[in-house]
Amino acid sequence: MEFTKKLLGLIDSPKDFYKTLNKIRIDNFKSKTEEFSRLLIELNTKFEIDFCFLGFKAISDDYDCWSIKRNIQSAFPEFKLKINTTLEFIKIAYEKGNCNITDLITQLSAKQPKFISVLLEKLEGYNEPFIVDYIAAIYISLSKDDLRKIHSILIKQITDNSEYIQQGAISAIGSLDYSIDKKMALLDKTIDILNSILENENINLLKFITIAFGNLLKYSNLIPSKLIELKKMNIYEINFQLSYILFKESKERCNEEWFKTLFILFHYCPVKLTAESRRH
Repeated sequence: MEFTKKLLGLIDSPKDFYKTLNKIRIDNFKSKTEEFSRLLIELNTKFEIDFCFLGFKAISDDYDCWSIKRNIQSAFPEFKLKINTTLEFIKIAYEKGNCNITDLITQLSAKQPKFISVLLEKLEGYNEPFIVDYIAAIYISLSKDDLRKIHSILIKQITDNSEYIQQGAISAIGSLDYSIDKKMALLDKTIDILNSILENENINLLKFITIAFGNLLKYSNLIPSKLIELKKMNIYEINFQLSYILFKESKERCNEEWFKTLFILFHYCPVKLTAESRRH
C-alpha cells in the first residue's frame, strides 16, 4: 500500500510517476516480477491508472521511452487499455523516443483479441510511418491462429491500400510461418505478389520487398535470383538490407553460387543514392 499511495500522489506529474516507479522496481522488486506486476495491475484496475496516457505525457516531457517499456511490460497484457491513449503512446514513442513497443502490443493478441482488432483498424486509418511495424507485428501474431485468413487479408492490403499499410503488409507476409502450409500454395502467392511489386520498382516498397525475400530464403530456391535482381538496382537502402542478409546467411550459405554472386556484385556495382539516403 505504501508504494501505491506514493505513486497515486504523482499522477499529475507523469515524468515523476515513471521515475518513482522505476526506482520502486529496482529497489524492491528486482527479482520479484510477479509481485511488481500485481502492483501495476492494481493501479490500473482498482485506481484506473492509464499507463499509456501517463507514458505519452512522460515522453512528451522528455522521459525515456525504453524505461517506461521496461517498467510496464510484465503487466501490460493484463491492463485495461483505452484505444486512443494506446495510439497516442505508440505514436509518440516512435516519433520522439525512437522506441518500438511492438512486443507489448502483440502480447494483447491472445489476452485481448477484441482490443487488438480495434487497434489494428485504427492504425490502418493513419497514413504515417509509425504504423508500419505495428501493423506487421499484429498480423504476424494473428496468423498463428488462422494463417490462410491473414494471408488473404495481407494480399489485399498489399494490392489495394496506402503506402505505409503496404509496407506493413509486405513485412508481415514475408515473416509468416509457411512451414505449416504443406503444399506451399500460400508461399507461391506471396512470391507472385512480391514479384509484381518488384517489377514496379517503387523505391518506398523495395526495402521491404528485400527484407521479405531475405526471410523467405529458407522456403524457396526461387528467392536467390530475386536478391541478385535487387542488387543490380544498386540502391543504397536495398544494399543495406542485402548486406545484412549476406551476414545473416554467411555461415550456412557462403558456398552457394548465388551467395558468391551477390557478394561479388557488392564490389563491382556503384551505389545510387536516393533522396532518403542523402538525408541520412
